[in-house]
Amino acid sequence: MTKGKTGLLIILLAGIVSSAVADAYKCKTANGKTLISSTPCDKESKTVTVHSADYVSEDQRRAAVAEVNRQKTVVANKERERAALSVAPSGRVASSGNTTQVQSCLRAIAATTRLSPDEEARRKVRCYAGTSGLVAECERDVSATMMLPSQSEQHYRQQCRAMARG
Repeated sequence: MTKGKTGLLIILLAGIVSSAVADAYKCKTANGKTLISSTPCDKESKTVTVHSADYVSEDQRRAAVAEVNRQKTVVANKERERAALSVAPSGRVASSGNTTQVQSCLRAIAATTRLSPDEEARRKVRCYAGTSGLVAECERDVSATMMLPSQSEQHYRQQCRAMARG
């Protein structure tokens, strides 16, 4: 590599590095507007704050990306919850043996956030109300409820069996 190319490469790298670690300036203009910029405030503006660029480690970057993805998931779940409530507001299936309606009801429960394990299991059993021949599926769905105490699981599985008799 020639000296000219090496010098050009150093200048380019310096420009990349300096732009990657630029400071942030918060300026108050003469007319009262607030501006945020990577360049210092001009003479007519007052510097309110200066934030020096911090180094972000790969672990911090990954954590930030994970947090953004978590927030996107929360939003998607809320949107599904709203949509599901408009489809199956009662959480009941009226016609006997209609597995499509049962699945729709179960999806509505899955889209609902912050349900206690007991409430989730109770709603799952209600999805199977009025159906016949789906006791095993009802019990399986109740058993799949996360963090449901075993005594409660037995109670809701009993309700699944009682629906078959009633």
